[in-house]
Amino acid sequence: MSPAAVGLQQLPHHEEHRQAEITVVQFSDEAVDKIITRYREMLRPADERVGEELRGWLMVLATLTASITYAAALNPPGGAWQADDAANHFVAGYPVLRDKSPWRYFVFYYCNATSFAASLCIIVLLAVTKLFTETKIMVFSVLVALDMVGLAAAFVAGSSSSKWFTAFNAALMICLVVLFLFWKRRCLMVGTCCLKSFKQLVRS
Repeated sequence: MSPAAVGLQQLPHHEEHRQAEITVVQFSDEAVDKIITRYREMLRPADERVGEELRGWLMVLATLTASITYAAALNPPGGAWQADDAANHFVAGYPVLRDKSPWRYFVFYYCNATSFAASLCIIVLLAVTKLFTETKIMVFSVLVALDMVGLAAAFVAGSSSSKWFTAFNAALMICLVVLFLFWKRRCLMVGTCCLKSFKQLVRS
């Protein structure tokens, strides 16, 4: 018999009872629940966890954009006429920008409305979507792109007071879009290379 087994046999009865109490305390109901919850979280599919994170980010983005575009529609850049002016054909409550710069107003209006509609579509689709498939992710990607492009174009049209400011804001937005597309393409290329390397490693 090993020395460890002899030592265990020689433990007094109260020492054994004490060891049992320590074991019970260490594995109380609360501790067991925490362990079970942790392992359940670890065993959850990765796609499900990613889907929940994506749902949260999309909901925040759509809610924020919908709030911004809704407020901008009710209070357009430049405000509204406070009184009628028959001589200049100004009507109280109508946007000042529409009479001062019609093309800027219409660009702002349609882009802002497009962004608002895309945000509402994202919120509604998130409410009825439980699982994210490749097709649904593609739909959400298109809606998010439409949402952001509309918001950026509305900002350019509404905040530019001259042609130079309009050109500068438009160039800035185009540069940001190009950088994003370049980064997205680079990520796809890296992901494809990693996938090919992994497949070659598995086959070898």
